[in-house]
Amino acid sequence: MPHLIQSNNCLTAWRDACNYMIQNGDGFNLMVLIDNPLAFTDLQLAEITNTRIILPKNLADVVNTIFPSKLHTRSAGLNNSQFYDLHEQLYNRG
Repeated sequence: MPHLIQSNNCLTAWRDACNYMIQNGDGFNLMVLIDNPLAFTDLQLAEITNTRIILPKNLADVVNTIFPSKLHTRSAGLNNSQFYDLHEQLYNRG
């Protein structure tokens, strides 16, 4: 049965998903709904990177995987449907 995590931004979503998997031992069928993916502050980011559990570069890679902001910025002229199609095409090619 799927489990839904709803979170405000990508950092809190990642934290909540990690906590869920730590407590339940499995992330299979885990869905994550992020209300405002890029709505995080430098302080929130520093709280994660200052723990030294993950380096800022690695965290940026995780964030970009969850919400491909670089691709979104490069594809600013596309509507949501076109962007999702492009993302899926690139994902399948990889």
